[in-house]
Amino acid sequence: SGGHPNPAVVPLPRLRPETLPIPNATTLAVDASTTIDASATDQGDGGQVVLWADGSTAARGTISANGGLNGGNGGFVEASGGLNLDYAGLDILIAAPQGTAGTALFDPYVPAPITSANVTTITNVLNQGGTAIVYGSSVSVETNILKTAGGAATLKIFGDDGIAIYPNIT
Repeated sequence: SGGHPNPAVVPLPRLRPETLPIPNATTLAVDASTTIDASATDQGDGGQVVLWADGSTAARGTISANGGLNGGNGGFVEASGGLNLDYAGLDILIAAPQGTAGTALFDPYVPAPITSANVTTITNVLNQGGTAIVYGSSVSVETNILKTAGGAATLKIFGDDGIAIYPNIT
């Protein structure tokens, strides 16, 4: 717990929007009726989708970055907010029927509680056999995280100032 992860040990396939030549959003809101699809259709890897704001990000709706039906790996989805990240109700699809499921990164800079409101999003990623990464200044797991379906999955939690886990992770 604590400290930034070593990129050589924990590769984060991040697009780094803060270094792109376009200005960052201060606030980003994605409503429940929104669908973003970066999936491969027949064969190929799912794409990359980044929701990012320097201030607050509220992400709902569905983001798909599935691998192709006849081959390919799942893609990468990131939801980040510099001051606040709310992803309760966000549905992330990163499955790969003929490959390895993708990765979802939840990256609020501020303290990041994993509560009953947002644990469903994380559990759905894990149930697809994907990797879910939560990275914040501090992270507290305040509700059970129960993987109930799918193949092997990975949950990574990083907190610069610490990690507190109160209930079960199974």
